Amino acid sequence: MSKIKKIAEANFKLYPKRDKQFIFSDGVCFFRESQAKDHARSSKQKYETVTREPKKGGTVEMTKEQAEKTLMGLELDKSADYELLGDLVEALELKPEGKSKDDRIKVLLPVRNDLLGIDNQ
Repeated sequence: MSKIKKIAEANFKLYPKRDKQFIFSDGVCFFRESQAKDHARSSKQKYETVTREPKKGGTVEMTKEQAEKTLMGLELDKSADYELLGDLVEALELKPEGKSKDDRIKVLLPVRNDLLGIDNQ
């Protein structure tokens, strides 16, 4: 397996909702082609587009139990991954006011505190 394919495989595991990535030979990766094009211009390198191969039987969704376990060990701050927060909100059937990271954290924080037995004051 090529270096690019190994990087792509690892990234697809970390970001299950991403279906395409743009990877440079030095390992730099982008999920938006516009970012890859900008990097290509500034670095004078070329990139390879890698698309996720479809899984047989459809996509695997995060279960409520998996979401709760993940949420209990997650720091809910600005460093939290936006896509992961979205997966947690979806699996826990929460309804944030908007789609921002702050909106997602706002609805996840009380759930996490309840799971950990922390008072929500």
